[in-house]
Amino acid sequence: MGLGIKSVLSIDKNPTLVSSQRLQTVALVQKQRLSKARLQVAGIRYDMTEAEVIKRLGKPQQRMYTETEQCFGGPTSTLTYPELEINLGADRKNTLRTYSVKTTGTKFATVDGVRIGDTRQKVFNTYGRADETALEYRPGFTYISYPASKDGLVYLEFVLKDGCVVELGYNATIC
Repeated sequence: MGLGIKSVLSIDKNPTLVSSQRLQTVALVQKQRLSKARLQVAGIRYDMTEAEVIKRLGKPQQRMYTETEQCFGGPTSTLTYPELEINLGADRKNTLRTYSVKTTGTKFATVDGVRIGDTRQKVFNTYGRADETALEYRPGFTYISYPASKDGLVYLEFVLKDGCVVELGYNATIC
């Protein structure tokens, strides 16, 4: 996962923190993967076209368009709205489709109703218990993800601080 994750030493009813100099990891039992239909934030579904996104949310504050051969082999686009960022990449037909949505805004939620400010327990009650990882590059923040593909490269993700969601979204690792 590239987040500097240490291995877990124990799992029990009250998970044990495993310390290192800059990283702590809590491991919890993870349930089955999510369906891709549950990858939806602010009404933006995974694999939605750019036209569908703009129709739903209106004109973005900013649109960055890049022609690249790296990863996608075609164009990419980032649409920025207040407290919402949407990344799109070209499919085989060169149509831009969503692969990543991130928000820090309280007015946006997942399709299941989890939003910024909700507790870790609400995330677990909604999606099941999952691995939680301290972020080495963001001290005090933890990360929870729920895979939505067999290979684990497409996932719903939450960043928490002090046990509350401060950022959420979905992402597909593309390269």
